[in-house]
This record gives sequence, structure tokens and C-alpha cells, in this order.
Amino acid sequence: MSKIWDALRKAEQDKKQSAGVSGTKPDPASERRSTKCVLGNALVSVYGYGNTKNPFYEQAEAVSVSAGGGVMILAASVNPGQILFITNEASLKEEKCVVREVSVDGCGARVVFEFLRPDADFWDSTQL
Repeated sequence: MSKIWDALRKAEQDKKQSAGVSGTKPDPASERRSTKCVLGNALVSVYGYGNTKNPFYEQAEAVSVSAGGGVMILAASVNPGQILFITNEASLKEEKCVVREVSVDGCGARVVFEFLRPDADFWDSTQL
């Protein structure tokens, strides 16, 4: 039985290595985030210009936040590199941010954004 178990383990390791997965935890130094990320639901107001160059305003929900930015769900169509202004509805703090990544699904666009200047005080920890 031990030989079978060892063979299964070896096959699984070989499969992970061939797929580029080491099976070990990533080195913290290689983590792309510069600040700690927190999952939560924070209401924000978003101001910007859509793909048609028309201004838009939308209330959205930030589902993941950090001092460096976050992830929000938007109905408006935006593109990576686009500048947005967001207001935290709980604290009424405002920040300028840049769209880094957009993925669209049936619920809207999942927008990854980064503040132009990291702001640890933008997100109120009591609202998360």
C-alpha cells in the first residue's frame, strides 16, 4: 500500500511541476500588492468618463480594499488606464484613482483600481 501511495504522491508532484505549480507557498517578497488587502463591502460614489467620453456618476460597491486601492463592481464601461474619482460614502473622503484591470461578467464589470497616492485612512475599518 505504501508503494502505491508514494507513486500517487510522485505523480501529483510531477503534474504540478509540469503545470508550473511548485506546491509551496509563494515567497512574500514576490507578492505584487504593496499593502494588505481586506475583503468587505464599502459603498463608494464613482465619477468619470465612460467609453463614449460622456461623464458618468455611479454608486458602487468596493468588495476588496487596501490602502493602495481596491476592487469594485461597476455597471459603467471603463478601460485600464482610465482615471476615476471615488468618494467613500461612510467617511466622505475622496481620492483620484486609475483603473488597472477590468473583467466583465453578467453582474457588471469587476474593476481593479489603484489610488494615485496610497491612503490608509480612505477606508474606514468599521464599515468593512
